[in-house]
Amino acid sequence: MQLKYKLESEIDGEKNTIIETKYVDYIESTDGKFINIEFVDDKLMKCVLKASLDEIRVSYSNQNLNMIKNTYIRNQFKLSEKEVFELEVYLINVHIDSQIITFTYDFLQNKNIIVRNTASFIIKESK
Repeated sequence: MQLKYKLESEIDGEKNTIIETKYVDYIESTDGKFINIEFVDDKLMKCVLKASLDEIRVSYSNQNLNMIKNTYIRNQFKLSEKEVFELEVYLINVHIDSQIITFTYDFLQNKNIIVRNTASFIIKESK
């Protein structure tokens, strides 16, 4: 089995693909309510996803994102080793099945939406 990661952003009704990896091998396991996915993309960036129907934890490109459905969560993002900034993240929905894990979330500042993102982990049979 292989997967690819796709991140789409929507600003003012316009959608853009921000990241789309090639299909790569991955490791899948479970831990309580979470499905765990680990892979290294075609640019050698490590990704770790812990997904459940009401909570998402993702680590990608040296950034961490933690979300709980229908809850505002403050997350820190690294600009450099010493510089960070904070944004609120609001998880709108999560879909999990055997072929895709997808979730939609907003980045907000002072409860105002800056951008809406949809992340998809698309799974296919290996040849």
